[in-house]
Amino acid sequence: MVFFQNEIRFISLQFEAAREEAAREERAREERAREEVAREERAREQAAREERVREEAAREEAAREEAAREERVREEAVREERAREEAAREERAREEAAREERAREEAARETKVKYYTGLPSHATFMMLLHAVANSTVE
Repeated sequence: MVFFQNEIRFISLQFEAAREEAAREERAREERAREEVAREERAREQAAREERVREEAAREEAAREEAAREERVREEAVREERAREEAAREERAREEAAREERAREEAARETKVKYYTGLPSHATFMMLLHAVANSTVE
């Protein structure tokens, strides 16, 4: 009878050990499942972070491109303004040169008239006439 009691106790211990082993295995499976879920969650978070970084980089690149485009537009406007100013300066210089040329031509005509006519001005003529009149009276 002691033999059977020992056998029953032995079988009970084996059964208990098997139950504990099954419980350990179940806990280990649950732990692996939790780790897998945590890994997947971390992977999703990492993917989301990477996506945000890509989106931010795309926004920054678009902003840089927009700024570069605006800078090119500003530079083109400055070049056009400088070209207009240069054209206006050249036009003013041409007008000034034309005025100077007309003034030189007018001065040359006046000089020719005075040279060819040789007539003194009215005041000079009157002084000479007065001098001649005074000199003959004496």
